[in-house]
Amino acid sequence: VKGRAGVVGLGMIGGGIAESLIRSGFVPVVGDICAERMQAFAGRAVLAKSAAEVAAQSDVVMVCVVNALQARAVICGGGAAFLQAFGTDRLSRVHPLSS
Repeated sequence: VKGRAGVVGLGMIGGGIAESLIRSGFVPVVGDICAERMQAFAGRAVLAKSAAEVAAQSDVVMVCVVNALQARAVICGGGAAFLQAFGTDRLSRVHPLSS
């Protein structure tokens, strides 16, 4: 049984991961603040309206953003909706010196 993977951030890294998932037969849940990047995955992935929606619909989520500040905004922003949807017990951590 295949789980559902989610990708937040569809730039060079996240977009590449989402493309690889699609080529491997997965239908990822994707999210990005850039509508143009989202539209590139229309019809091939589930387009989420927020990072929290990606988390709620995924078994694993890859957050592919530029820096720790952006990662913190994705994970802890919006009233911590991402954390509520995904749970803190499933998070990997960023090195403390990067925060």
